[in-house]
Amino acid sequence: MIVNERNAKEWIDRFLDGATTCAEEKELYRFFNEGNIPEELKKYQQMFQWYADGMPGDPRPQKTKVVNLVQISMKVAASIVLVCGLGLGMYQIAFQKKYEFLEGSYIIRDGRKVTDLKSILPELRKMNKLAVQQEMEIEAIDNFDVDRYIDKMESDPANESDNLPII
Repeated sequence: MIVNERNAKEWIDRFLDGATTCAEEKELYRFFNEGNIPEELKKYQQMFQWYADGMPGDPRPQKTKVVNLVQISMKVAASIVLVCGLGLGMYQIAFQKKYEFLEGSYIIRDGRKVTDLKSILPELRKMNKLAVQQEMEIEAIDNFDVDRYIDKMESDPANESDNLPII
């Protein structure tokens, strides 16, 4: 028996049910290889061509991956938010540890007590710089050697006693 356009659907149904002989299957392969296939049966052509060729590789057509620009944008945005959130959290922890010793500090501004560390930090830094500067001036005074200063004055030729003004 020969497969033609009128009985092809029946043969395909028998093939899919596993009720065909090897000879009938070869006849189906021949029918789909000729190229005169009705439109409603073209969906089976690739499958029967694969069987006719000895079933090499994967019979399914390769899927092409469609890149969805919106999904990629959302993933990138979510990653950026995550990284920024982690960075901010780590900054907060580092800030707290760095200025832990200033806990409880405050200033009086316009008659009100201000305890927010972030808002008073510039003034605390300014006061700290002034305190360090004053400490250095006090150390210079403490380290002042009067005897060495007098020896230096006496050994300097510009300070000869005959050049001194008379009072």
